[in-house]
Amino acid sequence: MIQTDKKVIAIFVFLFVFIILLSNTQPVQAVSDGSVVTLHVAGALIPPMIVLNGQNPFDISVGDVFIEPGAVATDTEGENISNMVVITGGVNNGPVVNTSIAGTTTLVYSVTDPNNGLSTSVTRIVVVHPIVVPEPGPQPVFPAEGSTSSGGSKAFSSQQSFTPISISNFRVMVTLSSVTMQWTSNLAAVSTFSWGVDPDATAGSLSEITPSTHHNITLDSLRPGITYYVVVHMNSVQGATNYFLYSFVTLPRIGHSIPPNVISFSSHESAAGEAMLDWVNASTTVDPRVVGVRITRGTRYFPRDPDEGYLVYEGASSQYEDLSVAKGITYYYTIFTKNNVGDYSSGVTNLYVPAPLNLVFSDAPLFGGEITRLSTTTLQSVIFIQNKKTLTAPNGEVTIVPDAALTVDIPPGIIPKYTEEIIMEFPNANLLFQSLANGWEQMVVPAGFAYQYQTPFTIHFLAIGVDSRLEGVFAVPDLAAKVATSSLQVPSNDVPARQPLLVLFYASILIAFFLTRVL
Repeated sequence: MIQTDKKVIAIFVFLFVFIILLSNTQPVQAVSDGSVVTLHVAGALIPPMIVLNGQNPFDISVGDVFIEPGAVATDTEGENISNMVVITGGVNNGPVVNTSIAGTTTLVYSVTDPNNGLSTSVTRIVVVHPIVVPEPGPQPVFPAEGSTSSGGSKAFSSQQSFTPISISNFRVMVTLSSVTMQWTSNLAAVSTFSWGVDPDATAGSLSEITPSTHHNITLDSLRPGITYYVVVHMNSVQGATNYFLYSFVTLPRIGHSIPPNVISFSSHESAAGEAMLDWVNASTTVDPRVVGVRITRGTRYFPRDPDEGYLVYEGASSQYEDLSVAKGITYYYTIFTKNNVGDYSSGVTNLYVPAPLNLVFSDAPLFGGEITRLSTTTLQSVIFIQNKKTLTAPNGEVTIVPDAALTVDIPPGIIPKYTEEIIMEFPNANLLFQSLANGWEQMVVPAGFAYQYQTPFTIHFLAIGVDSRLEGVFAVPDLAAKVATSSLQVPSNDVPARQPLLVLFYASILIAFFLTRVL
């Protein structure tokens, strides 16, 4: 009986040792860099990936035909499964977008990996914009042979009791950056030509010097792909008057894209008491077409585009000393990245206040006045796009990755009235939004931006006397994972050396056999 108990004990010891050995052979891989060992658990399933072709958001006008740009999908093994992508959300829950009326359609691209059954979906926002046609004035007059080759709209009126001014042979020639308008009039007249990006046409004006029946006006330095409005007032020698309003769109630039902003932009007082500007240029690996920067400044607000404000610097350096600053004046700088086809980034801002050396000062309010905080639900109308995927903002939190550029688009419907500038404020930088032709505002946070795993941000809608704020948080799980991984690291000498399983198995048999003999 006692012998049997000894064998039972021996077998129990054998099984106990064997179970311990099995428990130490889990699929865990130890990787050491000499000082620490990081444990990686294998076996995680990876969902497929979808990358959208074309624009997102996709802008189109009422009446145009929407051609779905498609998407590229790959499975966990990198194989192309684009033919398995299903598009829903359009007409009859398919890929067709109704462009007969203005509105927004969200197309959902979905695909399932046949290898592991996991699914992925991304969305594309298609915005159908209304066509803006200026209202005609009273008593329109325009001959039938007038040309409309530029796709613009015309409205004419006359106010006189004698021979009126009539127009003929009207022609428009539009390029990437200019427009030439030619026409003839039945009476010798002087024409005054005004233009702008809205029907008020208040950006500038020019006039003919002498009366003529042949009129030829050219406007240069326009920006590609922008809708412009012109107003022409005509005054004849006899005292007759006439005017017409015309709109046109400059030709789009082939290969047009918004380059990434600089990674950082700061200022400090130099030893000479001037403004020293420092910045880190965008990486050419992100956009190889980047060729330099353009810095402009204002004394009341940040310049909103590279042609606004006082030109401070243009080139490929990463530092510049502004020698024309004065004490007691606040300077608002904006730096724009430029690519080799003439496109500019949305801009990064920096506020500089000249002060005596060793004097600590704080940034003054950008515009001053009342602070209004907008509802968090308003943030859900802001479109965040990263890696060609549209991100959501539930409860004011947007989940992003730190190593990819982030595009932020604000629709015109949520922008408070009288807003002059829109800025996104981070703990370490302010980024300026850029106005697009369709009324949207856009800003690009560059890849490699200094995020924390919880990075608060505030979108400022700035007007004279009003600062409307929209607040949220960027969550970066990748950074949180690094913090968690660091807590799993242990000294390399604390990890036991494992013997091959077969050797340990035979060793446990010998130990059990020995125990049956001596007990």
